[in-house]
Amino acid sequence: MDTSSVPFCIHIVRASVSTAIAQVLMVAGALAQTPPSTAPEVSVLEEVVVTANRRAENSQKVPIAVTAITAESATAVGITDMQSLANAVPGLRIDRATSTALPYIRGVGSPAGQVSNEPPVAIYVDDIYMPAAGAALANFSSVAGIEVAKGPQGTLFGRNATGGVVQVFTKNPSSEPSMDVSVGYANYNTFSGSVYATGGLTDTLKANISLYGGDQGKGWGDNVTTGDDAFDLNRYIGGRIKLLWEPSDATSVLLTVDYDKTKSGQGYYRPVEGTIGAGFYPAPPDYYDLVDHTDPHWQVEQAGVSAKITHDFTQTRLVSISAYRDTTQDQYFDQSGGPIPLVIVDLSGPTKTFTQEFQLLSPEDSKVSWIGGLFYMADESGYQPLRLSGLAFSAQGLDFLSSHSEQKTKSYAAFAQATLPIFEKTRLTLGARYTRDERDMAVTQQIQVTGFGDVGGKLDSRSKTFSKPSGRASLDYQFTDDIMGYVSYNRGFKSGTFNAVVTGPAIGDAVKPETLDDYSVGAKSEFFDHRLRVNTEAFYYKYKNIQATRIVPGGTALSNAAKATIKGIDVDITAMPTEGLTLTAAFELLDGEYDDFPEGVFWDYAPISFGISNIAREPGPNLEGYDTVYTPPFSASLRATYTHETPMGTWDFNVGYNHTGDYFFDPDNGKGQLKDSHDKQPKLDLVDASIGWASPSGMYDVRLWGKNITGEEYVSFGFEEALLTQIAPAPPATYGITFGMHFE
Repeated sequence: MDTSSVPFCIHIVRASVSTAIAQVLMVAGALAQTPPSTAPEVSVLEEVVVTANRRAENSQKVPIAVTAITAESATAVGITDMQSLANAVPGLRIDRATSTALPYIRGVGSPAGQVSNEPPVAIYVDDIYMPAAGAALANFSSVAGIEVAKGPQGTLFGRNATGGVVQVFTKNPSSEPSMDVSVGYANYNTFSGSVYATGGLTDTLKANISLYGGDQGKGWGDNVTTGDDAFDLNRYIGGRIKLLWEPSDATSVLLTVDYDKTKSGQGYYRPVEGTIGAGFYPAPPDYYDLVDHTDPHWQVEQAGVSAKITHDFTQTRLVSISAYRDTTQDQYFDQSGGPIPLVIVDLSGPTKTFTQEFQLLSPEDSKVSWIGGLFYMADESGYQPLRLSGLAFSAQGLDFLSSHSEQKTKSYAAFAQATLPIFEKTRLTLGARYTRDERDMAVTQQIQVTGFGDVGGKLDSRSKTFSKPSGRASLDYQFTDDIMGYVSYNRGFKSGTFNAVVTGPAIGDAVKPETLDDYSVGAKSEFFDHRLRVNTEAFYYKYKNIQATRIVPGGTALSNAAKATIKGIDVDITAMPTEGLTLTAAFELLDGEYDDFPEGVFWDYAPISFGISNIAREPGPNLEGYDTVYTPPFSASLRATYTHETPMGTWDFNVGYNHTGDYFFDPDNGKGQLKDSHDKQPKLDLVDASIGWASPSGMYDVRLWGKNITGEEYVSFGFEEALLTQIAPAPPATYGITFGMHFE
């Protein structure tokens, strides 16, 4: 599909104040008849509904640390993709490494962005699991809400929810016809736009459609080797169609078809400032410059279809969720990131996934709240192919080396969880899940030898079955109607897998599952007649069999290399001190270190040795006591939103400040580098702001917005390897304007 002919689109900005005006008039009329001694009502914080237990519940009654973001908040703070979401939620990091998203929650994640290696932070969109790491790079559209559940969620969300779960919900169809249109322009010659329409087709059938797209016409910097723009070509197009059929009050069928295609030059890397890469080339002069001779780029194309069927029986609710997804990640770049064609990488990584889940839930008014279910996944993923060429191969008499890998997975799980009152104000929650994964891996290789032609064939094939229980136990006590305390234990695990990148003689042994045991104590409370909300949680993690990268003959590979302890405290505060003003603050203290990491990967910076940047110590030292990766000691998010109605329309003012403490990208903490800061994200302070206006009728709206308005230079991804110590720059200061129209 040619994206150049598509209207530019993103940011749905809905502003409908008609209902609010009517409510104000009703209140004014009521106050006119109220005796002078009666105080008028004041605004209070709205109830936050979350689905962390796979059913809609008041967040204040759920003994889980959950951050929920409404559609209005996402628009106001400029959350348009996973990376911008991470900048608004302390403890959540979603870095971009080429065509892969690397999510971390509370220091739990994986830096290995291989196809077939599912992230340990599970991503769900409209209840559908997204196993491909590249799928998380899709752009948000028609968002209804976002939830981030922190800590292992292995009971109800299963495998690969070790760090937590990110759920994105899009709007369901409405019977009332309406349409939203938005167009926007931002710096770097960026155009965007979107269209959303919904309405009833019959008495029982309604539908909606969402279309969006955008194009960044200018790069953040220059490629000093080719003379072209660097970090540009962020072009995307997508859409979603939903049909909701409700033949009766007890039955609903939701069908969804979605598509997204994103092509970009962002997420690629360059040498850290003050270092040189393989081939003795220095870091480029500007932070947003490249020296790669390839003009690196990637593309992720994904499509999916799903069906969610819900039926209410007399005493139970049955839910069936079926989905098929097809995602392909393509990349072209030089592994050395430099002006000399040393290791040119040309790859295509398809992932095809079918999932089926059945849930049986208790009725809403049941004293004992319970859920049971079955889950099945069939997945095929790998590299088709991974092709390597360049001087590093021609020096050995090879034109290129190409490998095809395919990992087939069949996953089966059964789960159950129940919450029951054991005393008047005390509830006990118990849950368990059992998962069985069957993995099959096969690799073929083609080697083009100069003067001899093709040499290769089937390299290796392996099979492995992993079985693992996970579970949950929590006890909560309702001290008052507005204060609840809880203690909990949760176990989560990341599934075992094979290495998808195979350039040596064989696949190697499978990597065993990693496990995380979480011990938490928390409180959820509201004060001053629901105008102040304070939620806290302290947690202690024991993290075992961590799947980390280790040195192997011919390169690096995943292995169960370490165990660690991570502990911390989360605090979330929301306040409404006066009419129209909402203040939010979130803080996280985090401390993590490796308890044991024998023969850990340790890179020594040695650019004059063999023309490469780093040499691995063999064997590596034990990294016991080193900081765990992606573990900032302190993170904070502060935000103020003020809404004011005038005869000329409704104004809203939003300003946000996000702080992230420094953290390391590699387990060796940069000790072998010129400076350990070469392997570290420095302390980061980001400021975002927006101003919105909506007409009195709610038909028109305008929003001026800015992200990273102070122009902080920070890292999207960092990594040490033989060819260079690298960083991929995150977005610089961006700002723009979005115009919207709403029709009913």
